[in-house]
Amino acid sequence: MEGFTDTGGLFAIAGHREAVHLTYLGLHAQQHRGTDGVGIAASDGSLVRLRHAHGLVAHALDAEVLQRVPGHVAMGMVHGSSERGSAIALPSPTVETPGRSRGDKLVFGRLTTGQVACAMTGHFTNGARLRRELTKSGALFQTLSDAELLLHLLAQSSQRTFVNRLVDALWKVQGAYCLVVMTEEHLVAVRDPSGFRPLVLGRLGDAMVVATEDSAVRFVGGEFRRDVRPGEMVVFDGRLHQGVRPFPPADLHPCVHEFVSLARPDAQVFGRAVHPVQVALGERLAKDSPCVTADVVIPVPGAEAHAHGFAKAADKPLLDGILRDPFTLRRLEEPPAGLPNFGTRTHFRPIPAAVAGRVVCLVTPSLTTGHVLREAVTLLLEAGAHEVHLRIASAQIRATCPYGVASPAAEQLATEHQGDAAQWLGTASVAWLSLAALQQIAAGTTPGDGRCDACFSGKIPLVYEESDDQLPLFEARP
Repeated sequence: MEGFTDTGGLFAIAGHREAVHLTYLGLHAQQHRGTDGVGIAASDGSLVRLRHAHGLVAHALDAEVLQRVPGHVAMGMVHGSSERGSAIALPSPTVETPGRSRGDKLVFGRLTTGQVACAMTGHFTNGARLRRELTKSGALFQTLSDAELLLHLLAQSSQRTFVNRLVDALWKVQGAYCLVVMTEEHLVAVRDPSGFRPLVLGRLGDAMVVATEDSAVRFVGGEFRRDVRPGEMVVFDGRLHQGVRPFPPADLHPCVHEFVSLARPDAQVFGRAVHPVQVALGERLAKDSPCVTADVVIPVPGAEAHAHGFAKAADKPLLDGILRDPFTLRRLEEPPAGLPNFGTRTHFRPIPAAVAGRVVCLVTPSLTTGHVLREAVTLLLEAGAHEVHLRIASAQIRATCPYGVASPAAEQLATEHQGDAAQWLGTASVAWLSLAALQQIAAGTTPGDGRCDACFSGKIPLVYEESDDQLPLFEARP
């Protein structure tokens, strides 16, 4: 894969008669956080119903599917490439289901306190140890999902009320996560004490809205109110909602990569609008690593805000030189004999009129594996560009993300080529933004706020326990 992409986007709403359809819209607004599948659950006060399908929201959830999950409380999740299974129904304790999947998941269970659905982004860093302990005590796991792990912890809690059970379960976990949990009567949203991932609250009339990005709240006609605070649990029980902070304070580590490329430019994360931050990254990049000989500045699709800032600071024209093919959602089937740059040709199309005979400064948010950028450079040169200079609006990526963001394996990163990066990429030059500059701009007026930059620096704020679970030798195929 190329680039860092989130593996899940959450949306939930409580207290609205059209909760299911609004959840559908809210998930569609966050489609960039996961394109592999979608799950949705709703409660009518007496029964929780769940549906899950592969593919994009607009294709997976049609009118017939939505009618099967009625309710005034609804929640859902889009998930990304780490997801390979379907939603799993988990009666208490559990029943066996063929196959296992890893990563974020919308799961459903039946506990002694009633039905519960849970959707989660991120990972529990101590999940491997907890899973081993639960397995030794007789728990049967059907997936490698941390959301399922949470359901097992809920089932084993001795607390009487559901909310107290959830607090008891979450006291046992550590990690970088956001989650929404729903029963017949409750909707609960939780953000981890270190605040790695974004989660926001909004209002739509009398209804409460929870989403990964505030842009989803505004997309359904709601009003953004505030971020869910690190370590906060927001509970809605049908009459009112309240926020409590049942966990001890922890050092804050909001993810800096949200500002680089994870969040949409129209979103606000961690209290800051993303678009001006991305513009500022481009401006700083132009000042620190100018491209004097460039005739035009061209953004890689998705880097429009970064390129805008670069062009503004460099006083050079900004042109669209590469178009993203809107009809290609996945990699097309390559001919057996192979074709040069096949993957990029199916996604990107150069504009010869914008680049022919010109020196191009190509701006991109980050460099991960480098394969797509190499092919994009080739396409620009084939379209007539005199030469291509690459400018990267973030620091050099040195590690994969251990906290739930889908990223290439360590051996696939372009780090090994960074000594001769320009030659390997086929560019006349290449330059990155410094990590210090990235952190300074992302922090804004709150420098030294401990933003997580593990993928850039290799320094991991929370130690992540690698799972020693062994996958089944044979997996059932649908």
